[in-house]
Amino acid sequence: MNNSRDQDMLPAAPLKETSQKKRKRFLRADEADKWQEHFEDLCRFKEAHNHCLVPHTYSANPGLGRWVKRQRYENKLLQQNKVSSMTPERLALLEKIGFVWDSHQVTWNKMLGELEDFKKKHGHCEVPSKFPENSALATWVSRQRAQHKLYRKNEANSMTESRIAALNKLDFKWGVRCKEETKKK
Repeated sequence: MNNSRDQDMLPAAPLKETSQKKRKRFLRADEADKWQEHFEDLCRFKEAHNHCLVPHTYSANPGLGRWVKRQRYENKLLQQNKVSSMTPERLALLEKIGFVWDSHQVTWNKMLGELEDFKKKHGHCEVPSKFPENSALATWVSRQRAQHKLYRKNEANSMTESRIAALNKLDFKWGVRCKEETKKK
């Protein structure tokens, strides 16, 4: 039986064989059109901002922020060999414009750069916990120490060997205490 809804369905990217039955995700034609609209919005965003790192809460176009997050999720599903709406064609289009797949790592690298700048200016990496010139850097440095502490305890954390190495390269101090605490001892 042929109905119009079946004709509007397009097969998504072929999936690799798994031990389970091979599953397909079908995209309706209107979903493909909507994807293209968001992709064009992303291209305009990149043209205006010179990057594809759309904030999750992008007030100028809230749907774009959600869509970008969804593309990361769909790509993750594809990498895990699960049902996904990500196709090789979509992947290629996103790659071509410099889509940011790991926004957390990009943000981490940006903050590392800010720490490098701080060290060049001050000769050390001991950013004060209350640093009005760059409060985000002060918070980030504190979080790196907290994440490292969790890492050493084998608890859930976002610290990696490569992040530790990058911070150690800057002679980052993992156990800095404030001066008031040091004086009490």
